[in-house]
Amino acid sequence: MKKIIFFMLLLCGCASKTIWSGIAYSDELKKYVGQNEISLYQEWGAPDNVIAISPYNKVVSYTEYYAEPQGGQILPYAQNIDYKAMNQGFTAQNFNNYYCTTSFTIQNGIVTNYSFNGDDCAAKQE
Repeated sequence: MKKIIFFMLLLCGCASKTIWSGIAYSDELKKYVGQNEISLYQEWGAPDNVIAISPYNKVVSYTEYYAEPQGGQILPYAQNIDYKAMNQGFTAQNFNNYYCTTSFTIQNGIVTNYSFNGDDCAAKQE
């Protein structure tokens, strides 16, 4: 019984971390609502996707992907000079893939709304 309660608390902790990350990310995106479209592009760069709804309304999206080896395995000396001999014999078979798509609705050149979807949408750590 104690093990079941422990695992339930563990799962709740993971779920709450995801919820809190999403809230923090949403708070980070709120600052763009009401800003000029050009200001958004200056901070985020060129969008990955643009959907024109009408001549004056569009949705621009940014998507980030990355893969991380399961179990935290990384290549030895991954941040240093890459010597071919160091990488021989090491392969990370399984990767966890993460993504976050962030979209902004723009009406008449002003950001009016935002949305995001993915398993890696989190506020940037400062």
